[in-house]
Amino acid sequence: MIKFYRLWVSAASSNFGDGLLRVLLPLLALAWGASGFEVSVVVASSYLPWLFGSLLIGVFVDRLNRSTIIRAANAIRVLATFALLAVTVADLASIPLLVALALVYGVAEVATDLSSQSAVSQVVENEQLESAYGRISVSQVVANTLVGPAVAGLLFGRTQAAVIGLICACYVVAGLSVPATPDSDQDSQKPWAPRQIWRELRIGVSAVTSHSWLRRAALSVGVMNFASGANAALLVTYAVSPGPLRLTTG
Repeated sequence: MIKFYRLWVSAASSNFGDGLLRVLLPLLALAWGASGFEVSVVVASSYLPWLFGSLLIGVFVDRLNRSTIIRAANAIRVLATFALLAVTVADLASIPLLVALALVYGVAEVATDLSSQSAVSQVVENEQLESAYGRISVSQVVANTLVGPAVAGLLFGRTQAAVIGLICACYVVAGLSVPATPDSDQDSQKPWAPRQIWRELRIGVSAVTSHSWLRRAALSVGVMNFASGANAALLVTYAVSPGPLRLTTG
């Protein structure tokens, strides 16, 4: 169970950083003088990889070592966070850069979350799978949607650098705490030919669209994520000046 606890810490830390980002990015955009439309673009950029890249990233997760993916994704996020910190400290406001970083964070989030879920079966026994998946899922939801955004909002009013530094620390912990996972024979035998990858993507799309329950579940999750993204963009523009509540970002 030691390996599972390390994976659990990694997933919780990673999602805590993601939760901090969900509030930090739109607030930074507003602080840098972005319009409501530009804030929406920044927020949408962090969600787009889930919509357009999750199936493709899942194909790579099936072929590569899960712990290697998690470490690499968190290393990329640490570098992206250093870049964000440097831009913030130097007062080099750039909405296009913020959009690009949001895309990078989004892709890394998809890769990390898919790999974490996939790695559970490699670090626990079959009779413990249900409990293990439940713990991972609960920690992801609580850290990403409850604790992370609240802490980011609390700290942002004091210092932006503190929030960015905390995000960086979360991704460092997530990358260092993940346990080594084995390479399964099935994974290593999967071909890398583009035709085979494209075939698996078509199979994945067909599996979702042809199965009534999966189709309804995917539609429901899509609607909820759309509402969540819209709320993230609208809430800050409503609350922060010149919005109706006229709160400040500092």
